[in-house]
Amino acid sequence: MLTNVLPVERGSHREARPRSSLLALVLVVGLILVGAEAWAWQTTLSGTGSGAFYAAAVDSAGNVIAAGATSGYFTVVKLDGATGTELWRQTIKGASSGSNFAQAVAVDEAGNVVAAGSLTVLAVGETRIHAWTVIKFDGASGTELWRETTDTSDRTPVARAVAIDGAGNVLAAGLRAGGFQIFMVRKYDGASGALVWEGQVSGGTNPVGQGKAVAVDGAGNVVAAGVANTGGNFVVATLDGSSGGELWVHSIPCCGIANACCGVANALAIDGANVVAAGRATNKPQTNNFAVVKLDGASGAELWRQAISLNASAPEAANAVAVDEDGGVVAAGVTGAPGPGTNFTVVKFNGADGAELWRLTVNGTASNSLDQALAVAVDRRGDVAAAGTTQNTSGSITSSDFTVVKVDGESGEELWRQVIGSAPGTNGGALAVRVDAACSVIVAGTVSNLATVVKLEEAPPRHASKGDGSEHDRSCAGRKSPK
Repeated sequence: MLTNVLPVERGSHREARPRSSLLALVLVVGLILVGAEAWAWQTTLSGTGSGAFYAAAVDSAGNVIAAGATSGYFTVVKLDGATGTELWRQTIKGASSGSNFAQAVAVDEAGNVVAAGSLTVLAVGETRIHAWTVIKFDGASGTELWRETTDTSDRTPVARAVAIDGAGNVLAAGLRAGGFQIFMVRKYDGASGALVWEGQVSGGTNPVGQGKAVAVDGAGNVVAAGVANTGGNFVVATLDGSSGGELWVHSIPCCGIANACCGVANALAIDGANVVAAGRATNKPQTNNFAVVKLDGASGAELWRQAISLNASAPEAANAVAVDEDGGVVAAGVTGAPGPGTNFTVVKFNGADGAELWRLTVNGTASNSLDQALAVAVDRRGDVAAAGTTQNTSGSITSSDFTVVKVDGESGEELWRQVIGSAPGTNGGALAVRVDAACSVIVAGTVSNLATVVKLEEAPPRHASKGDGSEHDRSCAGRKSPK
């Protein structure tokens, strides 16, 4: 395997576009160069045709589960956390290849794996009928335990998000596609896969829309985020965990101009008794904003909202959000650059009032590069791992590349960056990121159009200077669980 690596100097400045800080392109065979972090392993599903992993999870033993699509098959793979060795793989073709994929994955307390997405269930001539799909696998062997396929349609219904509650039941959110798309949430019995309830989220005058994220709060109720209502509202809703009844809905209306500035909640996180959602919202016509909103978990009342807009013509949005152990909110996404390009952007907000604490923007080496962060996670010492794509140029070739950045959670300083280039004529992207109990970073996505998972291990100093002569603990030991 030929891998292109773009290492970056440690400590790039915040709020800068550090194009010049990228070092020269280096070609290596087999192994990836060591930067400020140590590469534990890289696993690529070669020989499977084009593919990508869209989601990842880490089980209690530190093993890695990745889900996505390879050669048009719904694909879930479990990898040994220490070595990257494949422990098992499930590839499901459905009735026809080409439109089968896993969009989300979660692991229950027993180590079993639940993946959600879409499968082709009927193929007649050129007609393909798809189904919302949730599948549970035995964590040890990969054996399929149960499968639920429903909402068959030629418009690709899909379960886009999945979560597991304290009793092991499975929650899925996505879209039901029939005459029009509907924002759906479903609860399944974790043992049998039997449907417990289903609910629709409207967020406006009608239920048109789709779910993008789902979680379970401390009371066992289900929180879902996405887009709803004709035109598109940024919507967050809480449903009763027992019945699926709607407890509250918070909706930020679209500006009313078709295809100009409609909103969507792309991600959510539970912050104690409250909810944080991130996505795209609008404050005025024809302006898309990188938006983060904190809501009261009991009522849905808005506690604070932050919207960043650097270029009114850019497709600005927050794509992911996480909350650290001190309640700080970290969002990652895309903001507009001064020219036609975009920024890979990570922002930290004060959890209490929403005040912006720091902002980091990252760019590739290509002129007017189109860069964005797609996923974010916070490790147990509070540092931030963000993953996405940057556009880089080597010679006359420009490609979108798999990009991972580690950021000091307190200062916003860039600690390290790794960019894995793709072969000529192909692209890449880091689409999901997780951190384990040792503060290692696990990233899943695609490199050279092949499904890829990378693990990076760090050996940071136990203590680091705060800049005022004092020191703070930089170790993972004795800290809370990663988020």
